Parts: sequence; C-alpha cells; structure tokens
Amino acid sequence: MGTLFLVIPLLLILVTLAYGVAQVLVRAWLDYRVRIAFLEQLEKNSALVGPQADVPAIMSRIAATSFAYQRQNYALTGLLLTGFGIVFLVAGRLMRSGELAVGIFFGGVFCVLLGLIIALFGFIIRVMSRSDASTARS
Repeated sequence: MGTLFLVIPLLLILVTLAYGVAQVLVRAWLDYRVRIAFLEQLEKNSALVGPQADVPAIMSRIAATSFAYQRQNYALTGLLLTGFGIVFLVAGRLMRSGELAVGIFFGGVFCVLLGLIIALFGFIIRVMSRSDASTARS
C-alpha cells in the first residue's frame, strides 16, 4: 500500500497527459471526418459548389474555426499540477518521517517542477496565439 501512495503524483501526470493526447487525437479525427463529409456532399450535389472561387474560402473558414475553440489549456493544466504538487509537498512535510513521507514529498517536488514547466509553455503558447489574433484583427 505504501508504494501506491508513492506513485499517486506520477499517476496524476500520466492521466493528464493521456487526456491531453486523446483530446487532440479525437479532435483531429473529427476535423478530418467533417472535411471528408463536406467534400462528399459537394461531390454528390454539384449545385452546392457555386463559383469555384468560394470553395477554398469555405475550406479555410472550416479549418480556422475548428481548432480556435478546442485548444487544450496547458497553462491551467500546469497550474493544477503545481497545486497538486504543493499539496503533496505540504503533506509530506507534515508527516516528517518515514518512506511514505519522503515519497510524497519528492513526488510533490516533481509535480511542482513539471507543473511549472507546463504552465510556462502554456503561457508562452497563449501569448504567441494572441499576437497572431491581434494582427489578424487589424
């Protein structure tokens, strides 16, 4: 049972990572399926096409809107992981001695470090995406 408490921070990291990867893969697959369905409908009913200059504009709008609201918020994920790490740091520090206390403490240190790195990358991604959005509006 002691080893279970030692791997709780690692399991939280793996679950968060698996959720993020699964979310990205499912959304990419759904985006692909929507595009294919759209093109199949255009192929079946050629009257929907209209002027051929409109098709690239429609496809670019579909591509632009499909990922704009579906981003994984890495900054929030990193901050939550940091929060879990701080809780484990405090819990390990309060236990004072024993293998379990040391495992919880160092698991908390690992969570805090990894969470801060993920949050930093999340904030960098957010700043970089805002600069692109502000230049597009101008």
